[in-house]
Amino acid sequence: MTGPDVSVTRAAQVPPEQASLLREIQHLAAVGAELTHQLNHSDVDYSAMTRTVGQQSQIDQHRACAEIAARIAGAPDTWIARVRRLGEQGHQWHADQLLPNPVTSGRRGAITQIAADIRHLIDMAALAAARQHHAIRNSVDEQGNSADSENVDSRRFDRNMFEIWIRAGRIAQSAGLTGHERARLWSVSDKDWTHHLAQVLRFAPTDVEAVWQRYASPELGQQVEISLNDLRHHMLGIAISGPHAETEQLPPPPSVFVSRAHHALHTVIEHQPPGTSAIHTAITDALPDNPATRAWEPEPECEDTGPVDPGSLRGNAAVDPEP
Repeated sequence: MTGPDVSVTRAAQVPPEQASLLREIQHLAAVGAELTHQLNHSDVDYSAMTRTVGQQSQIDQHRACAEIAARIAGAPDTWIARVRRLGEQGHQWHADQLLPNPVTSGRRGAITQIAADIRHLIDMAALAAARQHHAIRNSVDEQGNSADSENVDSRRFDRNMFEIWIRAGRIAQSAGLTGHERARLWSVSDKDWTHHLAQVLRFAPTDVEAVWQRYASPELGQQVEISLNDLRHHMLGIAISGPHAETEQLPPPPSVFVSRAHHALHTVIEHQPPGTSAIHTAITDALPDNPATRAWEPEPECEDTGPVDPGSLRGNAAVDPEP
C-alpha cells in the first residue's frame, strides 16, 4: 500500500491566501495569452493594437505584482511557475489541478530556500527604489498616512529585509555550502538588475505601495522570526570554520541590494527616450520585426487606454478546462 504523493499538492489543499493569489496569477496569465493570440492572429489595425497592447501591458503588470505577493505569502516558485504556465495554456484554476512541491530537505532544499530569500531581497530593494521614484513618501497626505505610521512601516520593512538576509546566510552556513555555491546563489548581474527594475517601474504606484506594504507587514516579520528560531535550534553544535566565516558566508548586506537597485533604476531612466510611455514601449516590443511596422508611432489619442480591471476581461479569455 502506497502513501500519498508528497511530490505534488492539489490546489484544494493550498492555504487560502496562497490559493487566492495563485488563482489570480493563473487567470491573468490566461487573459494575457488570449490578448497575445489576438495580436498575432488579427489584421493589423494600429488603433486596435494600441488598445490591446495597453490592456496586455496592464494585465502583465497585475500578474507580476500578484507573483511577488504570492512569494511573500509563502507560495513556492514551483507553484507560481506551474499556474502561470497553465494559464498561458488556457486553463483556469480548479481544485484538482496538481502543483509540484519543491524539494525542502537536504542540500538541494537549502539551495531552493536560499534562492527564494535572495529573490525576496531583490524584490524588496527594487520596490523600495521604485517607491521612492514614484515619490509615494511625499504624497502621504493623499493616501491618508501619517508621518508616524510611515516611519513605523519603513522600520518594519527594513527589519524584515534584514532578517530575511540573516536567514539566507544561516541556511547557507547550516548546509555547509561552498564558496562557489554561495557566489552563484547571490550573484546578480547588472543586466538582471536593470531588467527587474524596468519591470517594477511599469507597476502603477498604487501597486508598488500595496506590495511594499506586504513586505512591511508584522505578519511577515513573525513568520521570518519563527523560521530563524528554528534555524538557531538546528544549528546548535554546527561548527562554522574560518577566521571570517561569520561574514564571508553571508550574502551581500541589504544596503548592497538597495544600492544596486537604485543604480539599475537610474540606468533604466537614463536609457528611456524622453516622452516614451510604457504602452508605446510595449507596442514596439509586440510589433513584427520589420522596418515598416517598427517605424510606426502611436496616435496621441490612442496612447492612453485607461485603467483596466482584470476581472472585467474574464469573459474575453478563451479558456478550456484542464483535461
